[in-house]
Amino acid sequence: MSAPLRTAPTRRASIARRMASGAGAYGYAQAVSIGTQLVALPVFLHHWDMPPTATGWP
Repeated sequence: MSAPLRTAPTRRASIARRMASGAGAYGYAQAVSIGTQLVALPVFLHHWDMPPTATGWP
């Protein structure tokens, strides 16, 4: 059997920092994506001269 893996405390901090940074970047990317979609829909509806609701749609 192999011995359990152990990491130095500084290495653990480095890994935790990298994971937190990655999670932050992922969250930022998701927020930008959602914001873009929320802004794009009204802009497209305005420029396509479509009513913002489904009423009046043939």
